[in-house]
Amino acid sequence: MTVEKKKTPNPWALTYLVIFANLGSVLFGYEIGATIWVMYTFSHYGSADDDQSKYSYYKITYENSALLGFVAAGAALGAVICYSLLLRFADNMSKKDEILLASTLYFIAGLFVSVAGELEWNTMGPLILLIAGRLVYGGGIASTLHSIPQYITETLPASVRGSYGSSVELMVMLGMNIGFFTGYINQLVGGYGWVWSFRIAYILALVMALCSLFIPHNPVWLMFHDYPDEDVLRALRFITPDADEDDLNKLKESISQERREKLVIDEKLAVYRMENTKHWVFQSGLYDALTPSLQLIVHDQLYRRCLLLKVTFNMLKIFTGQTVFLYFSFSIFEDFNLENAQ
Repeated sequence: MTVEKKKTPNPWALTYLVIFANLGSVLFGYEIGATIWVMYTFSHYGSADDDQSKYSYYKITYENSALLGFVAAGAALGAVICYSLLLRFADNMSKKDEILLASTLYFIAGLFVSVAGELEWNTMGPLILLIAGRLVYGGGIASTLHSIPQYITETLPASVRGSYGSSVELMVMLGMNIGFFTGYINQLVGGYGWVWSFRIAYILALVMALCSLFIPHNPVWLMFHDYPDEDVLRALRFITPDADEDDLNKLKESISQERREKLVIDEKLAVYRMENTKHWVFQSGLYDALTPSLQLIVHDQLYRRCLLLKVTFNMLKIFTGQTVFLYFSFSIFEDFNLENAQ
């Protein structure tokens, strides 16, 4: 009986991958911490008694609950829009490309938001720039969530996948704390805490983009798109230097199994379409515009139920979760007449 030799991952490559590919997760959490100080600025200057013209649009925004809520929810709305586009168009993108896309969106968003904070708020321009930055930042969050967990899962060997896979949640929480304390320190020394917070965000995004250029494409994507075996093996050896033909063959078998399952699904979808040709989904042409994975959701009731549960839980988390309290904590404290609310 042949005992399979245990392959040892390169600890330096593991560390590099988890830190720099995961900067997107840090920036995801960072947005929550930094946005607290955006909302603080509206609370502070919008509720002030003085009538300084340079703060006029802080006051207008603060007194309009719908507009203030739109600023707070900007990143979430941007994430929904970007995620919808990724579900439709990201099948041919590698996870490395999505990580680079996330870093680009984070950079643009950080630039927009920080510049908005430097302008005088006596016109609508800074408010529009702030909302645009929030929406773009949400696109970076969506690209992060759509790429990094899957990239880590596909790239790391099974022996370390569990422990290092959980680094995504760790990095999100780390980013949240960094974002909060960065804004707090800058608020203490004067000025708007969120301006420097988002300057740091676009610097981190630039570091993320540069460092992500040196990570490989995920091996599954390379294999699925028929890249040469040498390219796939090179990607495997980035983390596991002694990866060999056996690892390559296992990956090939996994891809072959996935393709066989896809053929079965395609046959089921074709039968379903023939049996329901008069349904409005097919009459409108909407079904043909969907990706195969979304077509499967339309076809299979079990998948629809799972999707409904997932969406429901996420919406409840958004509407009742920690960000609701964190973003509006200053106003909540003021409403309860707590001293030193600001």
